[in-house]
Amino acid sequence: MYRANFYESTCLRCNEIVYQVDRVGPLKDFTFFHSGCFKCVHCGTKLTLKTYFNNQHKQDDKEVSMKVDGSVRGKS
Repeated sequence: MYRANFYESTCLRCNEIVYQVDRVGPLKDFTFFHSGCFKCVHCGTKLTLKTYFNNQHKQDDKEVSMKVDGSVRGKS
């Protein structure tokens, strides 16, 4: 993956360049999102760094979900 410089990264959701002023992250494995793309993959709710969950046990699963009272919305 090409990175123009240290301050530019690619958004996991839309694959567009995300600049430092509009990015959320780095998350697991230096994953970045635009602030508008940082939504639950299941319900589409906008997330924050306090309300998101990602799978820490699977390295290839980089999607984010909403954390609700210790459980994860959308997961069974």
